[in-house]
Amino acid sequence: MFIDIGNSRTKIFSDTGVSSSIETKDINIDYLLGRFKNEKDIFISSVVPSALKKIGNELNSLKIKFKVIDDKWPYSFDFPFEGMGTDRLLNIEGALTLTDRPCVIVGSGTAITVEFVLFKNGRAFLDSGVIIPGFNLALKSLHDYTAQLPLLESKMPNDFVGRNTNEAMINGVCYSTVRGVEGLIEDVRSKMKIDEFKLFVTGGAGELFKNLSLKNFIYVEDLIFKGMKNITRKEVM
Repeated sequence: MFIDIGNSRTKIFSDTGVSSSIETKDINIDYLLGRFKNEKDIFISSVVPSALKKIGNELNSLKIKFKVIDDKWPYSFDFPFEGMGTDRLLNIEGALTLTDRPCVIVGSGTAITVEFVLFKNGRAFLDSGVIIPGFNLALKSLHDYTAQLPLLESKMPNDFVGRNTNEAMINGVCYSTVRGVEGLIEDVRSKMKIDEFKLFVTGGAGELFKNLSLKNFIYVEDLIFKGMKNITRKEVM
């Protein structure tokens, strides 16, 4: 059993993939216990410390064993940065189960993360990355920091530009975000003299990102699960 606590949603994975999902703010032990039936091994990753603490305390009080995946686990790649979110690390770990070529992993959720993974002497390493606001976070910021702009959620734009306020916000945020990431990828590819990156996208808005992109992104819904499964395959509770 794998539990991924994200900023917006918490997903529970079985060996066959995503089995359920709940908003992180609503997560509770009763919800989780209903999905722990006959589960021997429970692994948790989280980017929300308060939610992890709450669930961890409740599991401990019930004497249910679990392990927390953090940046100290034996990843199959090297990374020079401290304090990286486990979502970023596990997305990379998952991508490396699918390719052995230089790759870019885009995690499109509350925030959009972009990771550039290269190889040296046959060993993968994270060279660099960026973090920018996700579609809905950007739209929420426009609402929160202006007097009259409405609160909207992202969806597939009907055009590159808008002919009313709602279209101008949604089309502008979605297309400018994706085109910005595409441009960044090309700049990095040129600077690093990489012939071609393998491109992956995942996350709650990953499919929207792929549909907006002109590049050949591979959408993998359960990429973080693939990473969790790969890194814990030798672990025994």
